[in-house]
Amino acid sequence: MTDVDKHREWQFSNYCQEMQAAETIASILWEADDMPWDFYFDLARHCHDEVRHSQMGIERLADLGKSVFDYPQVVGNFAWRQLMDPVRRYCTLTYVIEQDAFK
Repeated sequence: MTDVDKHREWQFSNYCQEMQAAETIASILWEADDMPWDFYFDLARHCHDEVRHSQMGIERLADLGKSVFDYPQVVGNFAWRQLMDPVRRYCTLTYVIEQDAFK
């Protein structure tokens, strides 16, 4: 396996980790009460994006003959974020872990 192949495999396995971001956002949607419709709409769109990223990783790994189950899922960041209130949880996800991905 070449370095390019190893990097490709790593990249796609990393995309599979995006499911924990989707689960974080889903938990915020569940916990946030009395917010404007646009808040829920934007968060649902963001959650859908994270699910798509994860699905892409799973599909690309399958193209390489690999399974998502071949890679450990890193859940430490998810577990740590779940200790926070929903606002801090979302800020940590977007401004720390996925910094520069959003305006």
